Amino acid sequence: MHLELVKPTNDYKKEFQALVWNYISHRETLYMNIYKDALEDFESYVTQLNNHANNIDIPKGWVAYDTYWLIMKENDEVIILGNFRLRHELVDGAGHIGYDIRPDRRGQGYGHKILELGLKKAMKFDFSEVIITCDSINESSKRIIERCNGKLSRTFYDGESKENRLEYLIRLL
Repeated sequence: MHLELVKPTNDYKKEFQALVWNYISHRETLYMNIYKDALEDFESYVTQLNNHANNIDIPKGWVAYDTYWLIMKENDEVIILGNFRLRHELVDGAGHIGYDIRPDRRGQGYGHKILELGLKKAMKFDFSEVIITCDSINESSKRIIERCNGKLSRTFYDGESKENRLEYLIRLL
């Protein structure tokens, strides 16, 4: 079994759409809504992700960000296990990093692996530290972040999600 972060390409259409259907079958509306465009026009979806990485057509209020997919290669099979987003600038309340693991693969160490590999990508941006946030009730994410040397820097209320959130600092150098 081999795990790696890859940039989105049209080569992974079938695998990424399987990930989207996994969110749909588990009724996870947040991620269903984020990724559903990949079911309608995959090529445009990939183009949009790559444009956003190059600061092209960024939605108002957003910053440029890179997207990576955590893939597992096993024999001749490829499975996309999750998504990793690295914002090029700090976003208050969201940090530099966002990630998710498909529901049927949670609790198997892939959350830790995606963050570990993603932090290596962040080093290429010359960040000395990154901020990552999670919901205060998300025990799995808290453990993953702390296992990757995240230090709690603050607790805050997010008016948009109406949730208490935790903000962690991870030093990279």
